[in-house]
Amino acid sequence: ETLDESEHPCLDEVNYSDGVLNVIFTDGKQFVLNKQTPNKQIWLSSPLSGPQRFEFAENEQWLQVRSSENLTELLESEFNTLIKAEGDEYLKL
Repeated sequence: ETLDESEHPCLDEVNYSDGVLNVIFTDGKQFVLNKQTPNKQIWLSSPLSGPQRFEFAENEQWLQVRSSENLTELLESEFNTLIKAEGDEYLKL
């Protein structure tokens, strides 16, 4: 799935470079996803839930190290919290 700021007015910028995905909302809130290849992890910095680490599980999903929360479900929920606040349409990842 792709995120495109032209499709969602509440998104200011979406960019991916050198294993780092930045998603910046027009209100200045920023999500950063950083691929940690040696650790086989994804690190997330979220303005809503803070820093978290995710590992690739046997069921082929990225799960939070401590709570086993699914990365895709967490991002969808948090993005939609901000999108709803901006009056934009729901985002499905």
